[in-house]
Amino acid sequence: MIAPTLFTLALVAAAPETASGPRPGLYVERTADGSPACLDDDANRFDLHLAPNGEPPHARSRNVGNLGIRISDVSGRFILRASSNPWLFGGGTAFTVGVERDGVLDSQLTGELVVELAAGQGGDLRLVTGRYDPAGRRGNGRPGEVRVFAEAGADADGRALRPFSYCPD
Repeated sequence: MIAPTLFTLALVAAAPETASGPRPGLYVERTADGSPACLDDDANRFDLHLAPNGEPPHARSRNVGNLGIRISDVSGRFILRASSNPWLFGGGTAFTVGVERDGVLDSQLTGELVVELAAGQGGDLRLVTGRYDPAGRRGNGRPGEVRVFAEAGADADGRALRPFSYCPD
């Protein structure tokens, strides 16, 4: 019984978040009893990729990463743009073909993504806000197509989201 517990604890290494922002990687929502759910493919999750040193692919691009997210069966893959707050990201979906450097495309974006993360205890993250409006910022979506992943720390149905554990590869 001790060996599986130690194995599970090794999977959930503390991510060293600092004031400079979150650590890139896979984050999975903890279970109702507070245990890590890294091995549960059905658990809510997001995969955060940020460019090394947060630098865009080139001087004319503001893109700094990408995000794959699935919360309560609402999912999407987005390109991220940084803001002055290292825990708050904007972004959207690729509108033009782009060049990739360090896993970040320099594509122009369409729609409007807002993602706000917050540091939790022991390396966990909290998903405060996550929503994508395809009609926003040069988008061609229709009103009502907004995908809400999280609002005020809860999913679209109002269930409070638990902390998300960092899951190493």
